[in-house]
Amino acid sequence: CCTGKLSEALKPAYEEAASALRQESVLGSDETGHYHGGQGYWTWCLRAAGFTVFRIDATRAAQVLVDLLGEDFGGILTVDYYSANRSFARRYEVRAQYCWSHLLRDVKFLRELGRPPLVRWADQLLAIARALFRAWHRRTGADPPRWRRQMERWKRAFLEKIRRPPQEADALKLSRRFDRHGAPTYFRFLDEPGVEPTNNATERAIRQPVLDRRITQGTRSVRGLRWCERAWTAAATCSQQGRSTFRFFRDALVAYLTNAPAPSLLSVNP
Repeated sequence: CCTGKLSEALKPAYEEAASALRQESVLGSDETGHYHGGQGYWTWCLRAAGFTVFRIDATRAAQVLVDLLGEDFGGILTVDYYSANRSFARRYEVRAQYCWSHLLRDVKFLRELGRPPLVRWADQLLAIARALFRAWHRRTGADPPRWRRQMERWKRAFLEKIRRPPQEADALKLSRRFDRHGAPTYFRFLDEPGVEPTNNATERAIRQPVLDRRITQGTRSVRGLRWCERAWTAAATCSQQGRSTFRFFRDALVAYLTNAPAPSLLSVNP
């Protein structure tokens, strides 16, 4: 029933949502491992403001983003600093917002190495970042010009510090992310409406596939792959929109069996 009739019933809504990704102004993207027939596959998650789409693929390469978003994607992509994300952004001139949660984890890792120059540098970066985000979270109700000056001050302080790393290979590597071209990709959230500094919403959305992977040990057929993509997409989007996943599954199945128009994941019925 699931990998057959219900999966086919969800297909139109899934394809509509996947096609709509290319028109979104802001998207988050993340990926996690998936077991398929004993092989290592990847579950990709792309989250828009109003819906979420999952795609399972044999590769973690940038080509998956090209297939989903095209070569002329005009929106902003919030991602971690993984090489495929950087490659996609660089090759197709996509505006990226790199995730600060991942960045701060990298800074904390340097601190845990225990070498005094790294510890001092990491502590200073973390202190500036905390001040920056305290100011950012106070943006609602703040005087806009004053808030902007305050954010620019903390931004300059962070850039000045991270561009003066200790002469340690790990610190130098992290510092290179913030050259003249790289710095805007971490601070785009200050200037672009609707852009968050982290990719936490997408990471939360991908937790359900992670749990499913642990329980089911993955998939064994192409029909199973398609079912997981479509079911996860419908469930995550319904949760995002405050809709009943069961009711959406029921409506999709009834439409499929009666040759009626399929329900959409892009619009919420009153």
